Amino acid sequence: MHCFTEDWETAKKALDLGFYISFSGIVSFKSAQQIKDAAKNMPRDRLLIETDSPYLIHCFTEDWETAKKALDLGFYISFSGIVSFKSAQQIKDAAKNMPRDRLLIETDSPYLAPVPKRGKPNEPAYVPYVASCIADMYGCSSEEVGALTAKNFENLLAQYH
Repeated sequence: MHCFTEDWETAKKALDLGFYISFSGIVSFKSAQQIKDAAKNMPRDRLLIETDSPYLIHCFTEDWETAKKALDLGFYISFSGIVSFKSAQQIKDAAKNMPRDRLLIETDSPYLAPVPKRGKPNEPAYVPYVASCIADMYGCSSEEVGALTAKNFENLLAQYH
């Protein structure tokens, strides 16, 4: 089940339905306010105990304070090419502070191509540029970031079995 909405009440109904029928779901939050609403209205114990599954925020575009709230709810957080933009300091700060076991990277194709491909249609082949940007923040190689995020994704998916 996938729910893309700007209305928390609609998202909550979708999550409630997923809990009722024991079906994993995805809710796409588009703003920090939606994450804050989820934090206020859907306690961590309900998210993780009733569903026995983690959640993922893809294409994270908020600050570290918002990331902390999402992490407290058990979310994994995925960073797109935006993290490589010069104007994205708050997103860079969030990525730099992330616990390594909850970090993911992505393309969000066909949008938001990372530097040096910015302005072009995005594609999965550009994920290494996102890994390289994160690696620079962490002081490690892009291969290490790739291995770490691949392991995190495997861990995320394993929780759904």
